[in-house]
Amino acid sequence: MLEPEQILHAVMILEVESENERNDDLILKVQQILGCDDSDYDAAMEHIEEHRDNGNWGGRSEAVLNRSRDRIREAIENETLPSSGDVGNQLMEIIEEEGGEIDPFAELGVSSSSNSISGSTTNIANNDPLAAFMDDDEEDESFIDESGFFNESSNSEEDGQNDDIDEEEHEEEHEEEHEEEHEQNIESNEAYEMLMSTCWIDGILDPAEAKLLARKREELGISFEEHLTMLRNMLGKF
Repeated sequence: MLEPEQILHAVMILEVESENERNDDLILKVQQILGCDDSDYDAAMEHIEEHRDNGNWGGRSEAVLNRSRDRIREAIENETLPSSGDVGNQLMEIIEEEGGEIDPFAELGVSSSSNSISGSTTNIANNDPLAAFMDDDEEDESFIDESGFFNESSNSEEDGQNDDIDEEEHEEEHEEEHEEEHEQNIESNEAYEMLMSTCWIDGILDPAEAKLLARKREELGISFEEHLTMLRNMLGKF
């Protein structure tokens, strides 16, 4: 899910780049709706002033503006921001200009609204950037089904053969558990690397994205050294 700081940052970018006078009143209202404090505002403004480059954004102005519009649209669709009323109408005005960029977050399925995993709430597959890597129920069930069928087919065998089969099954289960742990580690790295690449898509890492990556590293058990290795590998591809 988009962090409140990311949404505030997007609104501030569009207001700063607006042809009209900057609407500080709208920014303040959005800040209050999102529950952001003054430090979030200051961090976003510092980032904008540092990277704006007189509106050129290092040659990526169109990508930056389009991503900001898409983030506000997503926040409105998820009802994080209002779609009507004074604030909603003003937000629609600043995003109504049509952009040509495809939202990389939406294309990769990274755009999200907070939902729990394993069916505790709905729509997680569409919203959680890690959902595609965390739903292994079908694979687990296939292992269980195969093991169960094998046990039933061995009922007619002699006791000695049954003992051998039980031992083999125990070894297979141990191997499967080891493989699953290894796969989970790989999937965690892949999920984090994908999330990191979407945050880095325009070459500018804003404070909210940095905090998001730090939180995901902690959740996935990824060390900072592993983060640096993945970052070097990712930058080497450009």
